[in-house]
Amino acid sequence: MKWTIKNKFFISYLLLFTVAGIVFHVMISKAMEQDTVKEIEQDLQQLQYTTMEYLRQMQSGKSDNILETSAGEVAYKLSEIHHHSVALFNARGEFIYESIPIDSTLLMSQSKYNENLPIDSVSQLNLAYDNQSSYYLSKVNDGTIVYFTFPVYIEGEFLGILRFTGDYTSVFERNDQLVNSFSALTVLLLVGVFIISLILTNQITKPLHQLKEVTNQISSGNYNVVIPKKSQDEIGDLSDSFSVMLDRVKNYTEKMEVDYQQIVSLEQERTSLFQNVTHELRTPLTTISGYAQIIGDKDFSDRVFLMKAAERIYGESNRLNALVTQLLTMSKETNTLEKTMVNVSEVIETICEDFQMKMKDKNITFSLSLQPLHVFMNENELKQIFINLIDNSVKYSKENATISILVDQTIQIRNECKPLHTRTKEQLFLPFNRVDKVNSHGLGLYITKQLVEKNGGQIRANVSNESFEVEVAFLT
Repeated sequence: MKWTIKNKFFISYLLLFTVAGIVFHVMISKAMEQDTVKEIEQDLQQLQYTTMEYLRQMQSGKSDNILETSAGEVAYKLSEIHHHSVALFNARGEFIYESIPIDSTLLMSQSKYNENLPIDSVSQLNLAYDNQSSYYLSKVNDGTIVYFTFPVYIEGEFLGILRFTGDYTSVFERNDQLVNSFSALTVLLLVGVFIISLILTNQITKPLHQLKEVTNQISSGNYNVVIPKKSQDEIGDLSDSFSVMLDRVKNYTEKMEVDYQQIVSLEQERTSLFQNVTHELRTPLTTISGYAQIIGDKDFSDRVFLMKAAERIYGESNRLNALVTQLLTMSKETNTLEKTMVNVSEVIETICEDFQMKMKDKNITFSLSLQPLHVFMNENELKQIFINLIDNSVKYSKENATISILVDQTIQIRNECKPLHTRTKEQLFLPFNRVDKVNSHGLGLYITKQLVEKNGGQIRANVSNESFEVEVAFLT
């Protein structure tokens, strides 16, 4: 058997109530016995008093010792009055007479005083000759007998000794009945208290058992458990506290799971970014290395190819420089930069003027509608955002197209472009999104999105068949 709290309570209650019952029974028995003895002593005192009054009346006016001259009458009368056996002894210790109630079988069977007894052979007679009353109880097979002996002195003259033998069986039977009744009542009371204690203990241990089951479920990873509350006492408070703790653990676990997924996602992004950066760096370096090997050959003399190679090397060098610049920008995103109130319209207008030379080859123009819009952020970061967006619009616009820029509560940049691949639309703000040679981009939009969100803004893109629109909103 497992030594559970419930079993501990059960054993403790059983031992406690058993000991209490035994102690209570002993105490009741002792109390009843003392009360019975006191009652017998009072009865014997009354018997002695009544007997002496009777003997004084009979001895009054007589010179002879009535215990000897009227022994039969005295013994019979006293036996009739007190319903006891009465034995008379003279002053010399000689047995004189005994009267026994004929209706008392027990006293008839216990009669002993029908012959002379030496004084020294009976302790009670010795006490009586020493002028002392005495009694003792005798348990016999059929009941309980009390022997009461006292000396008879009338007007200072010692007449003899009286010995009463009484049947007190009914008194002790009544005492035993009362003790048994009290014991039975005590047992019933203790059993009732024991049952109530077990019920209360079960009410205490049952919620604890339920909490244990809930704990086992939680330890196995199940946090969607309900803790029942069935009382408004300390156990109920414990259930409430446990529920609060469970909710906190559940929320903390969910947060840890979210954080873990974010870490996994960031690690995947880091790995993907590293692989893409490696690829993007390798491509221009391979091109530059290839052309350098060709034109560096000692027998090379093709002037036209040399010009073409120089142009490609220059272009790949610029591409490599732009890529490194973007990577440096990403590495500085976490730095704290000084912020001021900046007019967005002025920044965009300046950037558009700088792009005029680049747009001449494709015959692209700007359509500007600029309202004053001030934002609190670092001016260089704001310039980087719109340089990336406008450069992206110029790079992917059709020839003879118009790039529309609207600044009001938000900033909208719209340009006409070739149809985009579905996968490209879904991954516009991811780094190094590459579907094919046409549908691909590097870090520009990714960096732009990071800078916008870093400053508490939002950016979204609307793509249709032949148009691309970006909308940026800042907190003003």
